[in-house]
Amino acid sequence: MRPSRLERHLQTAHPGLVDKPKAFFETKKHTLKQVKMDDSGVFRQQSSKVVEASYEISMLIAKSKKSHNIGETLIKPSILCAAQLILGKDSANKLSQISLSNDTVQRRIHELSQDIKEQTLKLVRASPVFAIQCDETTDIAQCAQFLMYARFVSASRTLPDEMRDVLNVAIKVVNFIKSGALNSRLFKLLYKDMDSEHEALLFHTNIRWLSKGNMLERLYELREEVIIFLDSQQKAALHDKFKSDSFQIILAYLVDIFESLNAVNLKLQGKNIHIISHHDTI
Repeated sequence: MRPSRLERHLQTAHPGLVDKPKAFFETKKHTLKQVKMDDSGVFRQQSSKVVEASYEISMLIAKSKKSHNIGETLIKPSILCAAQLILGKDSANKLSQISLSNDTVQRRIHELSQDIKEQTLKLVRASPVFAIQCDETTDIAQCAQFLMYARFVSASRTLPDEMRDVLNVAIKVVNFIKSGALNSRLFKLLYKDMDSEHEALLFHTNIRWLSKGNMLERLYELREEVIIFLDSQQKAALHDKFKSDSFQIILAYLVDIFESLNAVNLKLQGKNIHIISHHDTI
């Protein structure tokens, strides 16, 4: 509640306490806590559940885009009526402690939005790289609103160590075949003799953000030729890792993952892209 409203309430409802010092109210607060809560802490546990329920219902109200006063005009009366009919009067009395007033719901939604904002900013700051996109829109009152989209790398969504190792080995294999002119010519003769569908492997570069998925897909399609070539070049370490069943399974999984990510990334680019199309794509 705003300080001005608290001061007005004190002056109108409790005029005899206006001149009391701050220590008086702190002592009163401590006394009330001791009276309400027993040694087991039951009152504190019940209060935490009541506050949690208030937050959950406020979140549902925000998601449904309903007015804030629906909590005290419809939701709470419905809950109390159903609880009294099914569970009894005692349960209804416990549920009546849930605060769903218009101001409470508004405050809960604001606190939830601030928490989401802080979590997002924390992830963006922890990301090694990020990109922002700015736009302008209008709200229901036709007022201009500034929009900013942030794309970042979440540490919890990066590749596991096992998949990262497979990816590094795949890049190493491609670099070995493509880095030298002699290896490139020998590999070209090999896939011509085997009547392969493709004629060359693809490089992976950090600048071209779609190249990693394309490189993995081409490497998987030419995996038989690569195994033969590594064996002929006496690269036993790379040959054994690349030929293993576990490596081939993870490589196929990475191909599917990056194919889906590339498709999503392409749909998020271009002209006439807005938040609605982004939501449908994701």
